[in-house]
Amino acid sequence: MKKLEDILESILVLNDYSGTEVVVTDLAIDSRVCKPGCLFVAYKGTDTDSHNFIASAVENGATVVLLDDISYLGQTDAVYILVKNARDVISRIAANFFDQPSSLMTVVGVTGTNGKTTTSDLLYKLYQQLGYSSGLISTISVSYGTMTV
Repeated sequence: MKKLEDILESILVLNDYSGTEVVVTDLAIDSRVCKPGCLFVAYKGTDTDSHNFIASAVENGATVVLLDDISYLGQTDAVYILVKNARDVISRIAANFFDQPSSLMTVVGVTGTNGKTTTSDLLYKLYQQLGYSSGLISTISVSYGTMTV
């Protein structure tokens, strides 16, 4: 659980939500998994506009709706947080909600045109051999320690 004001730290909010002492219990981008106290993030995707599911999210328990389409503002009794681009702030909101988990670990990212999967796999195996607790998320696998999914 986290106070809404803490979750929104470093987020540019375009509307006034002051005076609301809200505690958020969870985050969701899928209205079907919302539960009481949840913050639902609505944004326009490639195929679906989740703004259309705000009422469903609130019906399932969401008490806060973060959105970027002003035309949906205030449709329900939830607290609405308007931002310029909801999709762009999802990662910062999650980091704030979960107490900046990546600050507790070294994160290595591999970019480029070719060889990312091979390089990532080699680094993962090297770190494991050196005794570091490590994980790997690539296009072909997800691994942590000796477990691979």
